Amino acid sequence: MLTDLYGNSSIVNVPFIIHKDVTPPKISNIEDKTIYVGETLMLLNGVEVTDDYDPAPDITVDISQVNLEKEGEYKATYIATDDHGNQSTATVNISVR
Repeated sequence: MLTDLYGNSSIVNVPFIIHKDVTPPKISNIEDKTIYVGETLMLLNGVEVTDDYDPAPDITVDISQVNLEKEGEYKATYIATDDHGNQSTATVNISVR
């Protein structure tokens, strides 16, 4: 409804289409890593996240299973979330030497 300064009103019908976003973001440029005990683990360098609607989806990395102070083979999980709550995950191997 549009109203002018004199109180005149008019209803204008505006057609629009609502698209439901159900596609999760895509994570690319991830790779397995090898580091040495005590080094800093850089997991987001070069990683790209794209989405069909959200221009800047969030990305986090779960490294709760990685022990950077002990030699071993571990897994880290990337989690990308768009502004509609769609999520995707990707897992990489982390070798600590």
